[in-house]
Amino acid sequence: MTYNLDDFRRFFSADAFAALAGVQIDSVSDERVVCSMEIAPKHRNALGGVQGGAVFTLADSAFAVHSNLSLIEDGGAPPTVGQSCAVSYLRPSRGTVLYAE
Repeated sequence: MTYNLDDFRRFFSADAFAALAGVQIDSVSDERVVCSMEIAPKHRNALGGVQGGAVFTLADSAFAVHSNLSLIEDGGAPPTVGQSCAVSYLRPSRGTVLYAE
C-alpha cells in the first residue's frame, strides 16, 4: 500500500529537530520509507566529514515514519517509539545527499 505523502510530511513537520537538520520524507509504503537529507556545512564535523549525529538523525527519522504508519493513516493507533538503536559507521558518507531506507 502506498500512503498519502502529504499526510506524513504534515504530521512529521512537528519534528523540529529533523526539520532543522533538513530531513525530507521522499516516499512511504508498507514495504519501505525513504527519507533524504541534503548535506550542508552544518552537517560537517571538524574533519569535514558528515557528523555521525546527522546520519543518525536521518536514520531515526525514517524509522519513526515507518514505525508509525498506522498512527498517521488510521489516527487511532498509539504512537510507536524505539527503545534501543545502534548505527555502525563503516565508512565516511559520500555525495551531497544522504538517504535512509
